[in-house]
Amino acid sequence: MSNGYHALVFGASGISGWEACRQLLTYPTASTFSQVTGLTNRPLTREAALLPLDPRLRLISGVDLQKSVEELITDLTQIPNIQTVTHVFYYAYKQVEDKVELNKVNTQMLETAITGLIKLNAPLKHVMLQTGGKAYGPEFYGQVPFPPIPLKESTPRLPEPYASRIFYYSLVDVLARLSQGTSWTFSEVRPDNIIGFAPNFNAMNEAQIFGVYLSLYRAVYGQGAEIPFPSTKAAYKIMTTESSTETLIRYQIHLALHPDKFANGEAFNEGDKAASFETKWPAMAAYFGLKGVPPKEDNPQDAMEKWVWKHKDVWDKLEKEYDLKPGAIEGTGWWFGNFVIWAFWDRPYDLSKMKAVGFEEEGDTVKGYYKSWDLYRKAKIIPDFPSDS
Repeated sequence: MSNGYHALVFGASGISGWEACRQLLTYPTASTFSQVTGLTNRPLTREAALLPLDPRLRLISGVDLQKSVEELITDLTQIPNIQTVTHVFYYAYKQVEDKVELNKVNTQMLETAITGLIKLNAPLKHVMLQTGGKAYGPEFYGQVPFPPIPLKESTPRLPEPYASRIFYYSLVDVLARLSQGTSWTFSEVRPDNIIGFAPNFNAMNEAQIFGVYLSLYRAVYGQGAEIPFPSTKAAYKIMTTESSTETLIRYQIHLALHPDKFANGEAFNEGDKAASFETKWPAMAAYFGLKGVPPKEDNPQDAMEKWVWKHKDVWDKLEKEYDLKPGAIEGTGWWFGNFVIWAFWDRPYDLSKMKAVGFEEEGDTVKGYYKSWDLYRKAKIIPDFPSDS
């Protein structure tokens, strides 16, 4: 029997928001949420998004959180049953190059979104805010001491002038202020790198980055070719805690439904078992019929990106041969890929708090890549090579 819960997903076209729209229909049961509404700024149909044709799911495009609160309320009131929203899952994000402006824009977007729902008298129970590993300061490695590992949620915030350039801190402060004295609570979930699928080209998406790179390598050198890890020998061995989206979103839903198990505003790390590319790379390459091997030499940080652009003519042929969605190379965040594969220090998470709130599932990063690439093939973003070629 349905609880009558209504989940509202901000940023439904992104890597986490897309998975949330799927998982909320089935987890923890198929009747937990009677309605799921996904909001996007860019136009996106449910069919193009490869989302289930479930009558409980509604996908609404054209919701711009950079509008004023009053303008947003006008837009929200056009959405059926918006005044029944009980749970918010917030993934909206606006990329801005300047760190101070990035903070300002994204903080205002969150405040506008939640203030609009408050003014509509939505019966909010919980707001789930996804932040990430930036809270621990990896962008400023070498400028400030990196926290002891494994990284723990109790790690203090970075000092100024760095703190004001980490917008996650400001997002948490907004929800702490807005939830004070109310009946709703919020949680902060911190994945590091996220492995999943997004229906549109998504810059900060390892599955898309490696999916395009490995597919192109297969096309250039053929099935069975050796593919060295395109970074350094040190980076090949560092330990990180990546998050496959299926487990990540289920954990977030679990927290949203059990706010009695933690304090308002509490932060939680989330991730699969810590691993290095030394263990992941051979399995990742195998999906594409390649043999993943260690780096033969220390590559410069942009080696993967330069190689891809050098062979763009081959990708253009793949687009035509496999009827792929055009623009994958241009729509891939190679700058993000450069950062991910070139990092040379360990940053595993302490995941003990995941178990402490009663969540028992464990994610598998390699399986997360495989599931994502299956979807990227279905969406015709990467080619589905014949298995016997």
